[in-house]
Amino acid sequence: MSDITALGKAGNLFGVTSDIGLGLCALGDVMKATDMGSLEDHTLNGLGALLCAVGGGLLEISDHGRQIAGVPPG
Repeated sequence: MSDITALGKAGNLFGVTSDIGLGLCALGDVMKATDMGSLEDHTLNGLGALLCAVGGGLLEISDHGRQIAGVPPG
């Protein structure tokens, strides 16, 4: 059994969500600097898939944090 308290687990989750936020900000910076007209369809599809993957990970972490805190999903 782990010796990490619920507060410690929540702190770890905040660290992960912070990393995800930094990644999203970096992706936004890249997209702002990109000539969107020159991107091919497969590049845009790849960006969409990346955003879905990041969003899905964020939702999983959020659900895990709710479980730790005893907050019902929603």
